[in-house]
Amino acid sequence: MLKSVADRIGRPALFAVGACLLYLAALWPLLSHHKFDTSILIGAGREFVDPNRVPSPVALRAPWGYDGQFYYRLAIDPFTLAQDAYGVHIDNVPWRAQRILYPLIVHAAAFGRPEWVPAAMLIVNLAGLVAIAFFAARIARQLNLGWAFPIAVMLWPGLIITLARDLTEIVAAALLLAAIDSYLSRRMVLFTLFGAAATLTRETTLPFLLGVFLFEAWLVWKAREPLKTAIFCAVAVVPNIVWRVALAMLTEQPMLKTQLANADWPLLGYAKALVRAQNFSFFAMFVTISLLCLLVFLALVGVSIIRRPEANGVVVGWLLLALLMLCLAAGGGPLVEPIAYFRAFTECFMVGAIILAKGPLWRANVLLPCLAVLWYGAWQNVLGTAW
Repeated sequence: MLKSVADRIGRPALFAVGACLLYLAALWPLLSHHKFDTSILIGAGREFVDPNRVPSPVALRAPWGYDGQFYYRLAIDPFTLAQDAYGVHIDNVPWRAQRILYPLIVHAAAFGRPEWVPAAMLIVNLAGLVAIAFFAARIARQLNLGWAFPIAVMLWPGLIITLARDLTEIVAAALLLAAIDSYLSRRMVLFTLFGAAATLTRETTLPFLLGVFLFEAWLVWKAREPLKTAIFCAVAVVPNIVWRVALAMLTEQPMLKTQLANADWPLLGYAKALVRAQNFSFFAMFVTISLLCLLVFLALVGVSIIRRPEANGVVVGWLLLALLMLCLAAGGGPLVEPIAYFRAFTECFMVGAIILAKGPLWRANVLLPCLAVLWYGAWQNVLGTAW
């Protein structure tokens, strides 16, 4: 059986299609219950969405809704940064619009037709899952990571949460893995393009690219690599910086306050979240166990780096990503919502899994069951909060 699985993973395209179909099957009960109204995934709330003013009918789920409602509005018309338009009020325009690439792709996939946007958001994320599985299998084959690595990547709980809420993490992770695949193959033009696209989809990919640049700059300083390699890495972060400056100028709303609200001292956010989850309900226990698993994962990857000190751009990039994850806030950041840390942790997990799979601490027979349990818990939460 394992040989059959390995053979399929050895064919990245076949593995990618299979993984996408499994995710679509996981979402099927939710979609069928709502008569395949894909707008249910937007997570629109009455506080931000006026159902009488939107261009096409949108299902309302909760009073405040979720982040997908803002990407829905930007996907309708990504070329206007108005705070109120098309029946949607954006809470923080520069913060939401910094992740502009996902709405742009959705807008193109919907051919600019607002009524097609809800379906296009799902289709784009399904295509992103195909890309994640494809590049995970390619990286596994390129680095001889074994058959378990792509499966571990596809079992990450943040993927089902993102898919069911029309969020940006899937597309960002797909572009980041594509950038890593290009970097490992030393195709630096593609690395620059994919890396820049990833930062414009989700700003949390920026620390990884900065880490790669720092490593390549160090190699140039040591006269081990030509200058052009570091230049390519530097160029990859430029579009994000330019876009952030442009947003601040166009909206006259700086993002610094929001960024500070999402940050805390290292590990303090986790401690706050664990304290808040201290009751005896099943979900509180699930949250507690999940947070501890994330910290254990960070520790395992860190130990793997120490035990096999083979410095490269991927390792340095992951270290900056891990530092960002340790500084997540509980009060106003991703950890404030019980399972949001899974999606916030997506890029860090995928890059860390590459490092862990190459090291002596990789235990597929332990990691895969743990991920399966966490994925099932996240899936149940998705279904339980969307009826």
